[in-house]
Amino acid sequence: TVGDSDRTVRCRYASRPGQRWPRHLLAGYLQPETGTSPDLKKLPSSCVSGKINTLKRGTAIITATHKVTDRIKTFEVYVENSLLDENDKTEVYNRFNNLIGDGYAYLPIYNILDVNEALEDVLEHDDIITEYCNEYRIPKEFVQSVLFREIWCYSVTDAAADVAVQEYYAWKEGVGSEPLIKKTDSSTGLGQIFASTAIKALNNADDRNFISLTTQYDASDWYDVWIVWQKLHNNNTFNIQCCSLVILDCQYEFQDDVPYDDFFDFSESQIKTILARYNGYGDAAAEYGDICYQYYQIFEACNS
Repeated sequence: TVGDSDRTVRCRYASRPGQRWPRHLLAGYLQPETGTSPDLKKLPSSCVSGKINTLKRGTAIITATHKVTDRIKTFEVYVENSLLDENDKTEVYNRFNNLIGDGYAYLPIYNILDVNEALEDVLEHDDIITEYCNEYRIPKEFVQSVLFREIWCYSVTDAAADVAVQEYYAWKEGVGSEPLIKKTDSSTGLGQIFASTAIKALNNADDRNFISLTTQYDASDWYDVWIVWQKLHNNNTFNIQCCSLVILDCQYEFQDDVPYDDFFDFSESQIKTILARYNGYGDAAAEYGDICYQYYQIFEACNS
């Protein structure tokens, strides 16, 4: 957010503290206040100089000076997550292989993908991950970390659960016989997200104005659950969007301890709180957070 206005400037030109800031982006904010000379209000942007004083993940601090009016203003500007280049991706593979090897989470027959295949799934969606994390202003390593964990740990048991859900809703829609086990929901897709979890995250994001839904979903309506589940299962883009929104929803649940405005400055314990909540509650979730934090550190280093 620039100054006290509601405008946003993308800091895509910034690479280091002390770098000059494109003057045309600053000129409009440094012109004299309304009611002063019309001639002064038309001063060219060449009358403006700007300097980046502080630059870190998520924000840059810019001080700008108008050379004619001597107006000085400080801006806090959002710095976007950037795409990984090929060198970054190679570094991701190398660091993960050094940390956990290149094998399967449990067993080759039980799990579907090994480490490098799971990483490939994450990295080939880097543009989508980056887009949604910039839209919601969250560090992309949150999404990368949980996606890797879920994809790597995906197993034949997860696949069977998905089939059971499909059989249940086929019966609900009048196709096939009544299943012996009526499974109404399962964690599915790249981020292994339950439809009920996605519905909660989507509705809360709509309430917080991060997205705009025509009508909010009803988790008690089997048809809404089935619609969202199918999109999670079949549409990777939607699944990644929901993964980002679930991370946002995990933050929202602990707003007092992990405020949204500090997303790029969270401590290790705050990061683990969000990563653990993505998995659930209790000791198993805490262990999940500890494990994913190791992945988070790798992605953070390579994203930076």
